[in-house]
Amino acid sequence: MECAKPIFDLFVDRLKDLYKQSVGYYIAFEENVRSLKQEMKILEGKKDDTMRAVNAAEKQGLQKTNQVKIWLEDVQEVEVEASRIDGEFQALFKCCGDYPLNVLSGCQLSRNAEQKLAKVRNLKNSGDFAVIADDLIPVNAREMPCARCVGQDEQLAQLDSFVRGIEVGIVGIFGMGGVGKTTLLNRINNELRRVEHNFDMVMSIEVSETVNVKKIQRMIVSRLGLEWKEEDDVKERAIKILQALSRMKFVIMLDDVWEPLDLSSLGIPVLGSPYDSKIVVASRIEDVCTRMEAQKVIKVDCLGWEEAWSLFLEKAGKELISSQPQIEGYARTMVAKCGGLPVALSTIGRAMAAKRTIPEWRHAVRALSSTPAEIQGMEREVLLRLKRSYDNLTSEKLKLCFLYFILFKEESKMYANDLVSYWIGEAIIDDFDDVCEAYVEGHDIVCRLKTACLLESVEGDQVKMHGMIHSMAKWVASECGKERNKWLVQPGFELREAPELEKWKAAERISLVGNYISSMHPGVPECPHLLSLMLNNNNLLCSLSNQFFESMPSLRVLDLSSTSIEELPPEIDKLVELQFLNLSGTKLVSVPSAVGKLGKLRYLDLSCIPTLKTFPEGVMEGLSAELRVLRMFESYGGWTTGATATGGEGRFEELEGLKQLKMLTITVESAKVLHQLSGSRRLAMPTHTLHLRGLQGTTAVTLPSDLGCNMKKLKQLCINHSNSLEEVVINNDGWCSYLPQLDFLRFESLDNAKIIFKVMPSGSMHNLATLEIRGCPKVEQLISMVVETGAQDGVGERTAFSGLQFLYLINLPELKSICGSMLVLPSLRTLKVEGCPKLKRLPFGSQSCSKLEEIQGHQEWWDGLEWDDAATRDSFLPLFCGPFCRRCHCIHG
Repeated sequence: MECAKPIFDLFVDRLKDLYKQSVGYYIAFEENVRSLKQEMKILEGKKDDTMRAVNAAEKQGLQKTNQVKIWLEDVQEVEVEASRIDGEFQALFKCCGDYPLNVLSGCQLSRNAEQKLAKVRNLKNSGDFAVIADDLIPVNAREMPCARCVGQDEQLAQLDSFVRGIEVGIVGIFGMGGVGKTTLLNRINNELRRVEHNFDMVMSIEVSETVNVKKIQRMIVSRLGLEWKEEDDVKERAIKILQALSRMKFVIMLDDVWEPLDLSSLGIPVLGSPYDSKIVVASRIEDVCTRMEAQKVIKVDCLGWEEAWSLFLEKAGKELISSQPQIEGYARTMVAKCGGLPVALSTIGRAMAAKRTIPEWRHAVRALSSTPAEIQGMEREVLLRLKRSYDNLTSEKLKLCFLYFILFKEESKMYANDLVSYWIGEAIIDDFDDVCEAYVEGHDIVCRLKTACLLESVEGDQVKMHGMIHSMAKWVASECGKERNKWLVQPGFELREAPELEKWKAAERISLVGNYISSMHPGVPECPHLLSLMLNNNNLLCSLSNQFFESMPSLRVLDLSSTSIEELPPEIDKLVELQFLNLSGTKLVSVPSAVGKLGKLRYLDLSCIPTLKTFPEGVMEGLSAELRVLRMFESYGGWTTGATATGGEGRFEELEGLKQLKMLTITVESAKVLHQLSGSRRLAMPTHTLHLRGLQGTTAVTLPSDLGCNMKKLKQLCINHSNSLEEVVINNDGWCSYLPQLDFLRFESLDNAKIIFKVMPSGSMHNLATLEIRGCPKVEQLISMVVETGAQDGVGERTAFSGLQFLYLINLPELKSICGSMLVLPSLRTLKVEGCPKLKRLPFGSQSCSKLEEIQGHQEWWDGLEWDDAATRDSFLPLFCGPFCRRCHCIHG
């Protein structure tokens, strides 16, 4: 009992202490809560003062210190706790003699209030800061993932020089999808991590098709180490970013840009010279770079053969490919098909790394040509990636014009005008008053496709499509492989016979261009959905069955050009929707009367058909409602007028009935018809190319007066195959008012004619770009200078042919002189002289032809030329290149 008493006493004492403490909390309850509220007001005031100072500092591009940041977070936390305590106090305190009814709860709440009061006082005392904010300490360049790269050293060196120099602020990089633009940016980013430079910040930002300003700003804010505030709007964030970047030297690389960005809306400063900071823009669209005011633009091209082969070997395995000659042959075929596109080479190389047998490689080569999506990874890594460029095209018209290229052989070079002709014929380009406007629109479409890196420029006005882009386009046209025969395209496949008719049923477009097909299937093709049928450039194709066109009710485009077809089936009149018909270069003898029943025909090409001898009456009358374009250059020319027409002769008056005609290229064989043509505004105005053949009974032609004043759009004129013409006189006086657009002039096989250019000092032929004279044995001197009273010497020489670029003098055995005095041709690029043995002097001084690039001719003629002095001879000697023509200039009839 004595032992238990001390323990009991201790227990009682402890209870007394707890009672006194609880009673103390209970008695101080209201005082603790009241003190907490008072101290919180003081702390909140100090917090507000601190935040004002922080905001002012951030407007100057400074950042609050970590100490201030942690203090503000702690204050925010204790504010929440104090507010909770006050709320519980109000709920617990029930008025009953000024004491709460729940004594135990009151004690606990009083205890919490006392603890928070101590924390508030501590925060209040620690809230006096010597430094509120200071300069940012940015993290420089971050390492970016970058696989080993092949063949970008030249572009990397070029980009590096622009980034490190001070002459350029904005640099653009463009190229087709998968060519290595992102790799190039990552390489320059990583290079800047390893070497010394003056930049405070290097960052890479992926933009993508749909511009998300908030997302881009978030990436910039993160890289700068700024605080992201969700409640800030775009402008507020832009101001903070601008303030931060304005205090730095930076490199910002914007990747995958599809449309011009407003850099100021992001907060990126306007760069000024000297350019201490840089912006690099990478896009598939060249126009994006230029519209973002890039001062230098770098095109990232596909790899050359050696680099492409090296990359493919790396991915597929050098040992595997070299193991068997056949496999190496197939590998080379695949590399050629990839066209140097790195993403295709890598994807196909990886896919083939596990293929060990010849049949597997043979199958893959076939699949790559016809169904590339079958190759592992091609759909995801290549086709879908390239399709993004197609999806980005802004209209269905642009997309259809792009897909038109798959109707022609892969990598084939095409004149832009030929493509535009199809688009006009199918009414893809429509609603034009002047066909020139339509061709301008068509060329604009071609330019937009080139700018988007979906087409490539080649020689002159020609374009081509990269092989992988061509494969992507075919895949898109087949609904991404779901409807393979929707576009049945096998151009240049070396086919000996057409695909089986069963494949024709679902087709909307069929192209068998450039094969060796000699005859079509004897059955009747059932093609209810067919819109385009292109059989052109099958030189062996001689005929079509009479029933061939019976089941093509929707056909709009039919191209039979450059075949050996001599006669069209009479059932061609079943093509009631036909809008485009190209028969140029065939062996037709007569135009079928049935053609006159194609009432919706807009485009008819009968050019380059020397065998065409009859043109039945009524054909043109039947086409009068819709025909816009009629081409008959180097074709039928036996037009008659009035009552003189007999069976099989075309009546010129029917041409005048073509109310919608916007473009005419025509062959004329009589002076009477030429006179009627030149006097007809309806026909003369749309005449673009004129071929005067024979002109029997006519002894003299004077240009431009004999063509009248209505041929304002004439671009090309050819006079040939006449033995009655004795004189052709070309006056430059008034030339540009009569023929303001004529840029091509050819005289050929005029057996008895002298051709004389009478050059007046006041006149000009500055629009004439090409002059060709061949097979005219009576020509002795071409240009005769006429001196007007009061005129200054040499004015005509300087101005008469200021635009002439190509001069061809061929088989002129009596030609002794081009001009009796010195001639200035400031635009001349090519002079070709062949078969002119008596031409011993050129009328040029050393400065007469400043743009001359080449003189073509035989060595014997060149060695026999006479010069005023050795210096003049030596100045022209490097331009002489023999008889072989580097360029080909022809009339597009």
